[in-house]
Amino acid sequence: MYGARWGEGLLRVEATGGAPRVVTRIDRAAGEGRHAWPNVDVSTGLLTFSSVRLIDQHERSDVRGWSPATQRTSTLLEHAWFPHLLPSGYLLAWRQSRPVVVRVDAQTLLVEDNLVALPFAARRTPDGVPLVALSDRLAPVWLAADGVTLLATSTQGGESDFRLVDLSRGTEQRLTARPTPPGSLRACTRVGEHSGLDLAVERASQVIARVETPADETAPALSPDQTFMAWQSDASGQWQIVLARVADPRAAQMVATGTSPAWSRDGRTLWFLNGDALMASVIDAATAQSQPARMVTEGVARILGTAPDGRVLVVTRSAPSTALDVVLGWAEEVRARTDREPRLPRSFR
Repeated sequence: MYGARWGEGLLRVEATGGAPRVVTRIDRAAGEGRHAWPNVDVSTGLLTFSSVRLIDQHERSDVRGWSPATQRTSTLLEHAWFPHLLPSGYLLAWRQSRPVVVRVDAQTLLVEDNLVALPFAARRTPDGVPLVALSDRLAPVWLAADGVTLLATSTQGGESDFRLVDLSRGTEQRLTARPTPPGSLRACTRVGEHSGLDLAVERASQVIARVETPADETAPALSPDQTFMAWQSDASGQWQIVLARVADPRAAQMVATGTSPAWSRDGRTLWFLNGDALMASVIDAATAQSQPARMVTEGVARILGTAPDGRVLVVTRSAPSTALDVVLGWAEEVRARTDREPRLPRSFR
């Protein structure tokens, strides 16, 4: 279950795949813009999510809940977001980076009045779980079922990355794109001193390979066995996918025009985007050569990752809206709210 683009509610996709199914619909009359951060309690089936509105060009959120017992939706917490139902029936949410907890009846959606706001100092929730509040630079993304392990994004110095936060200890760990064992390689993009964006391959914080040219190189992707590295370069004047052995990055070859390279789990296929087309190129590990790329599908906005069975998880581009909203009786509403006659534009007179 996930929140889609602005103007939509929550969508659901079965574990076996298939077309997304609508779970919730936004209430435009109430000013809702989208539903986000869904959380389903396995024991009760209670669905909690954030109802996001746009006010003065800023997003505002309330936590809402849907009960499978009553088939009813209700607002649980105002001015809050990122909900998670703890095993004891307490709802954990965030207000301005501060965690708050309140007891919620999963059947009736009734909320107790005694809201507990957890201060920045360490403190235990009604479940007995020690919690610490987040600093302003951390934005919650997802809370694990244990109610303690939090995935958050961190913004420092204009750069963002993922952090794994232990709320019981107040510690955090920076995450790479995929957890790697000690001694493994890590590829990253850096700003060159005399060029644009450059690449570096590190092992235990020691740089073992560099890609430095007058052009921009970014989006590095290491093959699963860390033999090859693919990236995107604008050396030709447009973004192209480049492939090289990590041991000899200077002997690089152009694969095709494209961006956002990603490897299949077996390291035999290199996925990338050409505009909104998802492309695939088979890589010969013996010769370090790539076969001509083939188009798999169109309408793709971003590659999220690859599965062990060879499937690719992507974000698709939304189709252009053809809906036309017709507002009836707007003149009467303006007159009732302002006690003035509405003035029509000249083109409507």
